[in-house]
Amino acid sequence: MKSNYKILGTIALAAIGASMAHATAVGYGDGYASASYYESSTGLYYTAQVGNYNGYGYSYVGSNWYGVDYLNYDNGFYNSTFGESVAYDTPGAGSGFFGELYGEGGVTISNLSSHYDTLYVYAYTYGFGEGYSSSWNNYGEGEGVGEFFDSAGLIEQYSEGFGAALGRGYGGDYAAWENYDIYNGYTSGFGFFGNVFPGYAYGYSSDYQLYTLYFAPGASDTFYTYSYDAHVAYATTPAPAAIAPFALGLIGALRRRKRA
Repeated sequence: MKSNYKILGTIALAAIGASMAHATAVGYGDGYASASYYESSTGLYYTAQVGNYNGYGYSYVGSNWYGVDYLNYDNGFYNSTFGESVAYDTPGAGSGFFGELYGEGGVTISNLSSHYDTLYVYAYTYGFGEGYSSSWNNYGEGEGVGEFFDSAGLIEQYSEGFGAALGRGYGGDYAAWENYDIYNGYTSGFGFFGNVFPGYAYGYSSDYQLYTLYFAPGASDTFYTYSYDAHVAYATTPAPAAIAPFALGLIGALRRRKRA
């Protein structure tokens, strides 16, 4: 089946669109996972589990900022989380926002018939993260994860993207992606784009696979879709003495899970 990956960095402000023209730091993350189930003959019984999600965000110093998280939808067949942090220069101070959100849902499938049945599962996962920073004093980071797996340990698939534009001497603009499924194994990539401003970087990965499972009479399995996003933005006029406590590495290493 198909997998896609991409990393991009640029110092062209125009590349990220007019929506960020007045923002001095932006972080955005988007995670998505979906699964479609088809059986070869009548006999499988589907029980959708109640989805769950959790998330939070907080600000640091100043009022000239905003941040938002969304749970788009969350159940056993698909769920999506996405969120954004934006921070603006605040004269004489700094402003920032950090947020994250995750969701998970499940479907239990049981074979109630007296014969074997074949289940076909089409799974799609996607992760995207981007960061933008207008100057040395600002930074933005974003991460998104989409994952699909089952309780029997037969399926594991995830996609993750990360992007960061880091000022204040924290390493410049970089992006990364990771992807895993049982057919193609683990793949990843990383790009570094220097420390010139304005800076922008994003990374994403996506994966679409077909899984074929055979259910004996009385057999059952539970399938889960999972999504996660995290984002941070911080902006300041020249160099205050302290940096926001949630600062960098908020998103941390790739392959981060927050299952309930």
